[in-house]
Amino acid sequence: MSTAHAYSAAKAGVNNLTRSMAVTYGKHGIRANAIAAGTIETKMVSSFFNDDFQAQKVSKYPLQRMAKPHEIASAALFLASEEASYITGAVIPVDGGRMAGTGA
Repeated sequence: MSTAHAYSAAKAGVNNLTRSMAVTYGKHGIRANAIAAGTIETKMVSSFFNDDFQAQKVSKYPLQRMAKPHEIASAALFLASEEASYITGAVIPVDGGRMAGTGA
């Protein structure tokens, strides 16, 4: 199995698990949501990919950059807050528009 197949299967699993948990545990007042993060600007990412590869990667994002770690954290804090009290079963893309631009 190629890496792309395994990655796609894992993403589908997270999406479906999120929805299933929302249905199962909602009656107990438990909300289940997920964040579909794009590439995050971290030391680990920088150590794996050279500047040319990073530039090629971000060119596919409508916002033309990687996410900052605090941007992913902000989405998580929102989902955990009372402002999101009626959100469950959602997979929120925090990906600089990547999903919107490519559908993948």
